[in-house]
Amino acid sequence: MKKLVVLINVRAGKASSKAKKLISSLMSDSKIFESHSLEESEKFSMLIIKKGYPFVIIAGGDGTITTTINYLFKAQKLFKKYNFFPVIGTLPLGSGNSISQYLGLSGDLKSNIKLIYKMIEKEKIKYLEMIEGNKLFFPFAGFGYDSLLLMDYYWIKNISFIKIKGIIAYFLAAILRTIPREIFCKREMKVVIINKGNGFKIAGKKNEMQKIAVDKILFEGNCKMVSAGTIPFYGYRLKALPFASLLPGKFHLRIVTGKYYKILYNLRSLWSGTFFPDYIHDFLVEDVLVKVSPVMPFQISGENYGEIKEIEMKISSIKIPFLSPLSQ
Repeated sequence: MKKLVVLINVRAGKASSKAKKLISSLMSDSKIFESHSLEESEKFSMLIIKKGYPFVIIAGGDGTITTTINYLFKAQKLFKKYNFFPVIGTLPLGSGNSISQYLGLSGDLKSNIKLIYKMIEKEKIKYLEMIEGNKLFFPFAGFGYDSLLLMDYYWIKNISFIKIKGIIAYFLAAILRTIPREIFCKREMKVVIINKGNGFKIAGKKNEMQKIAVDKILFEGNCKMVSAGTIPFYGYRLKALPFASLLPGKFHLRIVTGKYYKILYNLRSLWSGTFFPDYIHDFLVEDVLVKVSPVMPFQISGENYGEIKEIEMKISSIKIPFLSPLSQ
């Protein structure tokens, strides 16, 4: 068996002691790192690049995977190993697990561990395009409803007497914080989005693609959410970006101007990626500049990045190798 390292984020939503024991038992031939902090994750990533482990299995959620990838790139530059990057495997232990779902890993932990070894043996590798913005690489990100809900989710999690997480915590966050804020505060997000590369607007019932000129303003006005991604899922199989994989070298940019009650009323079809009303605007782009006012929370791979007012997002020339049963 080729050299294999497993990086477990012990802070991940499903990283129970039982899960850690199962990984240690079934992957005893691997080097296992348990990360308790971002600092430890960075240290382990440095070691992975320095020692040249060809396969890194990340046990955690979307945030863990994305953070580790960025730390690996940082280590790559530090050690000047520009021609080496490990193949990434995933064991979904987070809350949403969008990346793992996109890659085709949806079974229980034991089944996924067995699948990891089969994929390594058969070299089942799928290359995932990433978005680059603010010197970071990520598969999805956004402003608005999603980032505000995420902020409220962490508020729910941090209440000492409520020990809940996952989709129930998201539901409570929406009911107790996100929706009441929308009703009573009426905070508007003003957005200007400029196309900086080749791009298309997806329009009409037949989803026809209309070419957009470079340096053209794609959207200007008030909206409720701006999302971008190279994968369709937003966690829990919510297909928020259904056109994400339609064209190589492009990512799906979605702008939502509808009120929260319209979203909730049509949640089922929105969840399945089959909802295209006139208050959802879809684009396939390779480079856009997004300006928001006032400063708004921004999420990257389901993790709160902080409040920003401007970001240029572009498709990266670098593709990340992932183990996937869906590879051709």
